[in-house]
Amino acid sequence: EGRRYRLPADREWSIAVGIGDREPATGATPESLSKKLKDEYPWGKAWPPIPGAGNYADEDCHRKSPAEKTIEGYADGFPVTSPVMSFPPNSLGIYDLGGSVWEWCEDFYDDTHKDHVLRGASWGSSAPAPLLSSFRGNQPATRRWRCDGFRCVVEQ
Repeated sequence: EGRRYRLPADREWSIAVGIGDREPATGATPESLSKKLKDEYPWGKAWPPIPGAGNYADEDCHRKSPAEKTIEGYADGFPVTSPVMSFPPNSLGIYDLGGSVWEWCEDFYDDTHKDHVLRGASWGSSAPAPLLSSFRGNQPATRRWRCDGFRCVVEQ
């Protein structure tokens, strides 16, 4: 079809979630940016998540997987992953930038070039810090886990 698909860059992910204007455009590693913007979540500044904020570790998750830690009092209707577009889009019209699955980015996490960046939290995320819009996870690209996934960027 004449298009090229790829994982988003960490910077593109920040722009999509609405924090790109508050992070340096160049010269910083994802590691150095992780958790720098406090109290800024994909749904706003409130903790815990507002109802319908996204697919996070909720009471349904706990019933399905009793060992999972959950966000007390939060319910999103999905014990694990949710279908795409189950929750409202953000102000840019982009869906699911928080919750459901951690999303791989093409960038390396730090200068060792060992691990890649994961953004966005998942259905198994319940602690405040990993749900921050600025949080970056890191794992080797060979990692396979039930809470990891990806989205594609279409290049024009």
